[in-house]
Amino acid sequence: MHLQGNFENNLAEAFNFINTGKIDKAINLFESLTEKYPKTAKGFHLKAFAYTKDNNFTKALESIETAIKISPENLDINLDYANILNAVGKKPEAIKILKSAEIKNKKDSRIYYNLSCLKIDLEEYEDAIEYLKNTLELDPQNKQASFNLGVCFFNVQNFDNTIKVFQAFQKEFGFNFEAERYLSLAFYSENKLEEAEKSLQTLCASKPEDSSLWYDRAIILETMNRNIDAIHCYLKTLEIVPDFHDAFTRLASVYKKEGKIYELIEVYEKGKPNEGEEHIHFSLLAQAYLMDEKTNEAIKYINKAINLYSEKYNNKDKKYLNYLIIKGNIFLSSGEIESSIKIYKEVLEIDNLAEQAYINIGTAYIAASKPKESIPYLEKAIKLNPKIASTYASLGNACFMIGNKEKALDYFSQAEKLDPSFSGALSSKAAAFMDTGKSDEAILTLIKAIQKDPYNSNAYINLGILFREKRLPQEAEKWLKRGITILKNQPYKDKKIASALSNLGYTYLDLEKYTDMKDCFEKAVKYDEDCVAVPGFYTYAKLFIADWKNLDFYKKLTLKKISDNKNSCTPFCSFSITDDPEQQKKVATTYSAERFKRIYKSKSFSYINNYKHKKPKIAYISSDFYDHATMHLMAGLFDNQDNKKFDYYAISYTKKRDANAITKRVEKAFKNFYHVGDYSNEQIAELINQLEIDIAIDLKGYTYGTRMDILAHRPSPIQISYLGHPGTTGTEYIDYAIVDSFIVPENKDKFFTEKLIKLKGCYQATDNTRTIPVQLPRKSFGLPDDKFIFCSFNNTYKIHPEMFSIWMDLLKNKKDSILWLLETEEIAKKNLLNFAKSKGVAEDRILFSKKIIITEHIQRQMCADLFLDTFPICAHTTASDALWAGVPVITMAGKSMVSRVAGSILKNINMEDLITFSYEDYKNKALFLANNPHALKEVRNNIIQNRMKTNLFDTKSFTKNLEDEYEKLFLNWKNKNI
Repeated sequence: MHLQGNFENNLAEAFNFINTGKIDKAINLFESLTEKYPKTAKGFHLKAFAYTKDNNFTKALESIETAIKISPENLDINLDYANILNAVGKKPEAIKILKSAEIKNKKDSRIYYNLSCLKIDLEEYEDAIEYLKNTLELDPQNKQASFNLGVCFFNVQNFDNTIKVFQAFQKEFGFNFEAERYLSLAFYSENKLEEAEKSLQTLCASKPEDSSLWYDRAIILETMNRNIDAIHCYLKTLEIVPDFHDAFTRLASVYKKEGKIYELIEVYEKGKPNEGEEHIHFSLLAQAYLMDEKTNEAIKYINKAINLYSEKYNNKDKKYLNYLIIKGNIFLSSGEIESSIKIYKEVLEIDNLAEQAYINIGTAYIAASKPKESIPYLEKAIKLNPKIASTYASLGNACFMIGNKEKALDYFSQAEKLDPSFSGALSSKAAAFMDTGKSDEAILTLIKAIQKDPYNSNAYINLGILFREKRLPQEAEKWLKRGITILKNQPYKDKKIASALSNLGYTYLDLEKYTDMKDCFEKAVKYDEDCVAVPGFYTYAKLFIADWKNLDFYKKLTLKKISDNKNSCTPFCSFSITDDPEQQKKVATTYSAERFKRIYKSKSFSYINNYKHKKPKIAYISSDFYDHATMHLMAGLFDNQDNKKFDYYAISYTKKRDANAITKRVEKAFKNFYHVGDYSNEQIAELINQLEIDIAIDLKGYTYGTRMDILAHRPSPIQISYLGHPGTTGTEYIDYAIVDSFIVPENKDKFFTEKLIKLKGCYQATDNTRTIPVQLPRKSFGLPDDKFIFCSFNNTYKIHPEMFSIWMDLLKNKKDSILWLLETEEIAKKNLLNFAKSKGVAEDRILFSKKIIITEHIQRQMCADLFLDTFPICAHTTASDALWAGVPVITMAGKSMVSRVAGSILKNINMEDLITFSYEDYKNKALFLANNPHALKEVRNNIIQNRMKTNLFDTKSFTKNLEDEYEKLFLNWKNKNI
């Protein structure tokens, strides 16, 4: 281009071309100028600017680099050079140029501002913050720098400073929508909900047609429990965007919480949809019916929505796929998991990048208890969108279910990091803590989850379970009740409520509130009779209060579910339901397998040092090392232990420590006594292994307060079940069970998963150092002198109607007799008396006495004439106590170990005549003794004489026999493994 005039005139002409959009002419003029003035940096600098306007950054870079060569110290040229380098993706080089320019231009705010912009682009926000502070120190009125500083603080989650910066920004520069938006988000992140809601109120007034503002405001109002205001804001959101599905889902949820879901359905049933938007209207109505658990209506309306949309658009786009996903969700929520997966896979056939379909398939497989199948789908969803917290939480749940607890915790932490307000991730994380024995961390995490979402029912229920495990049943009751109240207002809650009610039922068992326990399990059965252990525990609960109405029906229901391999009751509970050892074994193996799956094992233990032991190290593990029936049996054994041949250890995980004489005696018997009540199961297992215990003996089985799972970690080479659980444990990690040949005849060995150690005589330890009290007159205990006294001091749950009917027949046949029972809950007492009345027995023929300490109870029991045993759970400690008091015991031995213990006790005091094998023999034997005082006296005298002659109460010989078995086990193991 031909130049006219001087350099400056031509520059002015070139800028005029730029301003009027004639970029080509401007570039041509700059080319001519730089050709004529090749030593003038300004020409090349401005030519570079012209090329940027033409988006020709290659030429712009050539020009600016020429300008730099001519005038390397020119700050303006350096600043633009950095900008062009940034534009061509050379950010590190741009930063280098600016840092070099900073050395001689420390007072120019533009350098720091440009550096901050580059750092923001690189997401290096901490560096950007420092450069922005430098910028504002030199140029306090730099509005954009002030704004960017607030944004950077927000991005590093420094919400406190975000709030300060944006409040100062608006004070200085006036209201700014974007600044106020950041303020609302920062307030919410800091849990300053009042301030966040007020900020969103301002934003909604500023942009009333912005649906996202109304939606966010609704969420905050819902979190604040201002549900009516939240409903208004959700409705406003949907008024602006009718197919805002998340808003509708939350709106329906709030209506559900308020117990008014029918109102929402009514709104949409009566409402007339906008023309052309009928499909949206029907899809929302389907979701409302889904929330109201009306699956058929939900399917009807979502099918309408799909058909209308297909007819109108004939296009399988994202909206169509979204409707399919809603249909899948309806099937999933109603338990039709296979149907839901089929629909989600149909979505993927149309669009294999539909992340929500992958997420939902993963969720469906988890719901179907197929966590392994869920993992690839959830991993694919994360690849497609790594920013969704709930996907990480679902993946964590899947890993948790397959036993990879550490990986699960990692995924839960990632979910929490992505969305700190995501209460579901926190409650799942807490569940992982629970299973790894970190109960304190679990409690803190659950409380945090509830703070984030006061409607998180899982968090309340898990807190209840944790407090129950910590032996704080009153606290457990409180949290479980809250969780159940919340669940009642949630859709498709039946299975969850059944589970929560069963946990509340267990809590009432701990509190000895048996009526409440029964009510909980009765409701649980109605909600979901397949819920783990519910049918069995309902039967068990009815027995606790002698509520025998429909008892046989629920026994049969439980037995049917046992036959179907359903986890319908616990092993201990099964003893009350069936005398069949095969059924009991089935329950134990099913229950233990399910329980074992949930046990976290972070390491395998070695026994390398155990081979070096010259004498076996033996540990008894229990929570009953206090004034407990087990210790009254075992105290004599502990006193007679051979501490020269064996090293004995007591591992006590109870938190109940008393100063009772029996407690002191037991603790004194052990040189090595460990109180580990505050340890996790894994920590106790580690201690056992560190102590190099050769034989670990669990004394609890599945009874209350058990932590038998300690031995699931296999801390010892030989692991034994003894005394606490009269049956098989059904586990893979208990090697032996100590029994005798009467309680487990040879033909019943197959009903144990353990190898059996059959002791000579009776398997039950006894203490022959107990004093035999002086017999006091009956009137001392409020008992009549002129009556024959039948007694039974078993717990009420052991009394079944079949046996109680026999007792009533005995009372009717023996006119001058009474039945003496232990005091029980008022409702149980009333039910027993009503049953007696229905059998023609007056109430005054049955006497109840309060529980008292064992020594006084034995003295009181001496006043009885004949002890009547229960079935199918017979007397154990109670039977040996009665015989120690000199009272004859009539028992009926069945097929199972739990029904034969009293028989073994009688056999080993040479009183086999008192063992019967049918109800008829039982009744006849009891009636014969009641009507023949001489025969009864002879029996009583034989018991008193045999007390110290037979092996039942020969504690020293019993201990020696047991230790011989321990020694054989240890030597066999050692010889086999050396």
